[in-house]
Amino acid sequence: MTEKIDRPRRGGEDVVTWAVETGRIAAAAADKTRSDIAMCRHSEAALEAMASPYPAPKPATQPPAKPPAPARPAAPPAATPPAAAARPAPVRAASEDPAAVLLRDMPSTYQEAMAAGPPPQLFPGGAGGGTLPNVTASGLAPAELASVPWWCRPAIAEAPTLDQARFLLAGARDDPEAANVGHEFTGATGYVDFRSLVQEWAMAGAAAADQNRQVAQARQARAVAAATHKPVTELTDDELYAAAFGEGDRHRAAVRARPRTGDRVGGPWHG
Repeated sequence: MTEKIDRPRRGGEDVVTWAVETGRIAAAAADKTRSDIAMCRHSEAALEAMASPYPAPKPATQPPAKPPAPARPAAPPAATPPAAAARPAPVRAASEDPAAVLLRDMPSTYQEAMAAGPPPQLFPGGAGGGTLPNVTASGLAPAELASVPWWCRPAIAEAPTLDQARFLLAGARDDPEAANVGHEFTGATGYVDFRSLVQEWAMAGAAAADQNRQVAQARQARAVAAATHKPVTELTDDELYAAAFGEGDRHRAAVRARPRTGDRVGGPWHG
């Protein structure tokens, strides 16, 4: 299987095809995304700004390896119970907000979506605010998934046998960054569906924020019309500008636009 990587969009390349190939959207969501772009419910710029689950390509050449450091005397073993020592420490990514991770390159979009409503849950109704399943298909204890990154959990929860679930769990614990590349994790139904839900949530938040801005602008225009006893359609450009940005800002803009007659050697603007 060809390893998938994140890469820049090539000139003239179809944005939806590129987004599918780089993992920004699921293949099943391609047609809907094209329709949303055509109906102006989504934009190519927003699609390009979405984070990819795949890493950037590695450099063609690697720097020469450093010589090994001199061996140090082994430290005495810590007095830790065997069971606690055998359990790997949870990785940092296991505690991150999945929706925030997917929109990490679009912070304003994330804030707008949060203002409109809570983000989708990876496992709706599950433990940990929806970041852990209530049950797994194999019978594996759901609490064991807390020690691996969130993007690995759907595949482990969907594994049909206990052996398969433990195999995926061990791989995610040993090398969580490499696990993020594997199709066995990013191709899981729960992972693909969650990415689509986050995309729809972000688009709904952006639409709600735009509607709120339009309502605020209309309210300001009505206030100016009431104060000047004019219909909104008869307001001058200066009056509309003052309604949106304030009279003081308009005055400062006019002052900055005036030619500075003192621009000469020895004048007030010199030096």
